Amino acid sequence: MKHSFRYFDKEYTFKEEKMKKRTIAFVLILLLLMTQSAFAADPAAVPSCSAKGSTISAEYGNPISNRTVISFSNTTSEDVVIKSITNSNEADFSADTASEFTIPKAGTYVYPVRLKDDKEPGDYTANFTFTDANGKTYPAAVKIKVTECVRTDANPVTAEWGYEVPLIVRVKVSNFTKKHVTMVKAEAASADFEPADLTAAPMVLASKQSETFDVKLTIGKHVGVYKTTITLTDADGKTYTQEVSAEIVKKKLTIPKIVGTYVYNGQKQTLQLDENYDEALIGISEDYGSAVDAHSYAPVLYLKDKVNTIWKTADGTTSDVNQTLSWVIERYKITKPTAVPKAYVYDTTEQTFLLDNLTEQIFGKDVLTVSDDKKTNAGTTTVTVRLKDTQNFMWDDKTTAALSFPWVMKRAAIEIPSVEKASYDYDGNAHSIEFAEGSIDDALVEVKDNARTEVGTQDVTVTIKDKVNYEWNTGSDADLTFTLAIGEPVYNLPLISGTYEYNAKTQHPVLAGFDEEHMEVIDNAARNAGDHTITVKIIDKANAKWANTGNSDDQTLTWTIAKKPVTVAAKDKRAAVGDPVPALNASDYTVTGIIKPDSIGFIPTIQYKTSPDMSQEGENEIVVSGPAETADKNYSVSYQNAVLTVGKSQIKEILPTVNITFDFPLAGMKNLEIENGVDNLQIDTYFATVSFEKNQDGKIKIFEQASDSDMTDPVNANGLSENTKVYVNLLLTANSGKIIDKAKTRVNVNSIALSSTDVASLAGGAAVKIPFTTPAYRVHFSSGKGSGSMATDYAFSADMYNMPQSTFTAPSGKEFDKWQVKDAAITYAAGQNVQLTGSINLIALYKDKAVTPVPGGGGGGGFAPSGGAAGAAGPTEITPTKEVQKPTILVSNGTVVATSKDGTAVTFTPAAGYIIMDVTINGKSVGALASVTNLKTGDIVECITQNKTGMQALMNSYALTARSKVVRMASGKPAIRITWHDRNGDKLAFDGVEIQRSTKRYSGFKKVFDSERGKYYNTNIKTGRKYYYRVRGYVLFNGEKIYTPWSLKAFREAR
Repeated sequence: MKHSFRYFDKEYTFKEEKMKKRTIAFVLILLLLMTQSAFAADPAAVPSCSAKGSTISAEYGNPISNRTVISFSNTTSEDVVIKSITNSNEADFSADTASEFTIPKAGTYVYPVRLKDDKEPGDYTANFTFTDANGKTYPAAVKIKVTECVRTDANPVTAEWGYEVPLIVRVKVSNFTKKHVTMVKAEAASADFEPADLTAAPMVLASKQSETFDVKLTIGKHVGVYKTTITLTDADGKTYTQEVSAEIVKKKLTIPKIVGTYVYNGQKQTLQLDENYDEALIGISEDYGSAVDAHSYAPVLYLKDKVNTIWKTADGTTSDVNQTLSWVIERYKITKPTAVPKAYVYDTTEQTFLLDNLTEQIFGKDVLTVSDDKKTNAGTTTVTVRLKDTQNFMWDDKTTAALSFPWVMKRAAIEIPSVEKASYDYDGNAHSIEFAEGSIDDALVEVKDNARTEVGTQDVTVTIKDKVNYEWNTGSDADLTFTLAIGEPVYNLPLISGTYEYNAKTQHPVLAGFDEEHMEVIDNAARNAGDHTITVKIIDKANAKWANTGNSDDQTLTWTIAKKPVTVAAKDKRAAVGDPVPALNASDYTVTGIIKPDSIGFIPTIQYKTSPDMSQEGENEIVVSGPAETADKNYSVSYQNAVLTVGKSQIKEILPTVNITFDFPLAGMKNLEIENGVDNLQIDTYFATVSFEKNQDGKIKIFEQASDSDMTDPVNANGLSENTKVYVNLLLTANSGKIIDKAKTRVNVNSIALSSTDVASLAGGAAVKIPFTTPAYRVHFSSGKGSGSMATDYAFSADMYNMPQSTFTAPSGKEFDKWQVKDAAITYAAGQNVQLTGSINLIALYKDKAVTPVPGGGGGGGFAPSGGAAGAAGPTEITPTKEVQKPTILVSNGTVVATSKDGTAVTFTPAAGYIIMDVTINGKSVGALASVTNLKTGDIVECITQNKTGMQALMNSYALTARSKVVRMASGKPAIRITWHDRNGDKLAFDGVEIQRSTKRYSGFKKVFDSERGKYYNTNIKTGRKYYYRVRGYVLFNGEKIYTPWSLKAFREAR
């Protein structure tokens, strides 16, 4: 063994702190003994101050042991100040003799004295004299005996149980002699310890030198304190002993934590613990270490070896108490079923209530029970859907309560019976009311008291046999009473049959029992919702009468056209955390139920119920409200709110160039004319909407440019003045998934590019000023019987307006003649200067082209029209004059109408960008025809046109839902059948439907088919795989497909 030799002064430096502590402890014990001795004296002794020296032994070459003290005890009531000190042996002892010090009253003081280093063995003495401020002296002597010795020391060591290498106890050997000492052997009294082999490598210590050697405690010891005595033998055979100690303490184990979350999956799940779990040391209760059912479990962790291990708790303390964990297996979430929108009507068969999202099996087990979902009879019942296993399953809103669906099955309607004959002249025979063929179904109704012979009248009653399941087509099941009359002709007053709802067309009520041979009806047509009256007259009033009045006076019947329901539904919106609050405008709600071209006649109010917090994820209710009916009172209005969902930031598509065009209001316009003045609003992208800032009354705000004054109210009251410099505030909103970027999006308004600052304002939801100078009057040109288009012109009242030449294409054989003011007998020639007093619509009039004469024959020098013969003889043929028909023609959106001379035919030319959607004659559709014929006076012809923007808005109003079902084809091959319908009940009239499929719920959809039918069979499927489907309808607009939004998804697992 190789040893390193260090001189004692350096060893002292290495161990100085340890030796200091020992010396201080020694001094304190000495002071305590001295103090106890001093105060143990006779309590009656006279107070005094005294000094006491000391006698100690020191080790040769060990400067730490050369220190001693002189102790002072002051029992007086005053401090004693030592002013001077003398040392009789300054050659051997060192002390501070220059500094004064104070011995406190009733206290003690220790004066340090030190024997100088490197003194030879022997006895050393020094006498000290202390003199206080009063000249009193205090003598004291110190004696130190320096001896030679060999010292051993060893500090105890500590380790946790389970240590993997032997513990080392270091034994220090110090040679405080004047000669070399060689240790040649070290032995341990206990076999647990193994000292270093000094026999093979002796420890050689020079004078004043210290050296250490290791004593090992073998591995594998249990908790406890292990001690032994180490015996050292030097080369002279002298032995030295040293006690060594090693303590093995319990291993501290960190309490393991549960890793991960657990959701019921039908299988046994085993609790997973973090890296602090040591299976060899920690046990877990068998009952809760693994489980199947959703539940809150309390597995217990215990120490397998409490003798050698212990828990380390979170607060730093230790414990051997078993630890209980909280382990939860959550319930599995199931999507709540929803009722399929459907009207159920009694039809004598058993019907089934239809549900969407009805989960059949999960993890190989039935999870739902559906009760009362089948019935035959009409009435209102409740369908209940329950979770079979509420311990392991819950709805997607974390509830487990049963779901209730009210099921209304309407009664089947029976037509009101129609009476063909109810009165007879007396002839001695029995007579009965004759009902129209097929109007009495004996299986459904019973006719009572329908026979009479004598003159007079009697009530004939028609009763529904099964009033539970049947009702009259009026909605009532009350017995009907008809009068059977014998005698003079008496007529029953006809009854209104059926119910009527506003449909934007002229409606004629059906009269049950109307006798057209003897009766006539007046005012039996109406279009608007509300109560209407019909006058029924007896044709021969002199010889007949009504059964109910006994006279022949005209009778009035009241019938009602009910308001058509309209729904204004706010659209759900999404935004990312950190986005600005999304602006709400007209693009954020849909209006369903309106029949084109009607409108609701007001602007619904849409706003957030509370101001959204865009700094965190959450939901905010979007509230839409307004009047309960439309302005024309033909529709009843209901409102559906929506939700703004603030979620994690998503990547959005930046809109490129956006072109916006519109016409400005004219001078003199006021009230609703202002609304109509800002018209022809167009935007060339489907992914954004444009609107104008409006006040609380729904009026477009108009501001003066110079002062920013709000002129809205005075302008609406008094009209705009020409040449006024004003502006309106324009708002642009990108649809969901799109953004307006100030750096990348270009916005042009009426062909003028907005600045990046304005684009940034629009992107942030702020309005941008659009200034303009108010034109005075608008001059609009119509082609009349010609074709083509001319741009709208403007004129100011202070200037004369010069009538322009027509640029329209004249009809064949015609040329432009002059302009005619629409709905007036005023005409203007091209080039004529006119002082306008308001906006006008000029219609081009045409005349026959001038015919150039050519020379004729016959020598008369006369002329004949080209292709004719001069001087043709014979009578002139006169064509009979045909009566001109005057049908009513209704158009919109700038459609030009050309009517034939006799009024029996019309041709429609849509404005640029519009196409014909439908043509109706007297409320009946005849298709998208460009011309119709065979018209007559009294006919009402309406041409409905639409542009691309309007068509897209119409398509956006659809709310499609897809449904799926596993079926088998005729070949036996399995397939998934996809069908679709509109949730609002709107009739689907598409040119085609695109179907997409994916095996993922939210992504990966690819087109699989275009269908022109109402269903699609997907046969390319794999058993056991779940497929998701979505559909969207489209119409062709000038060859381009205009789509509806995507439907709600359907999904089905192939079997």
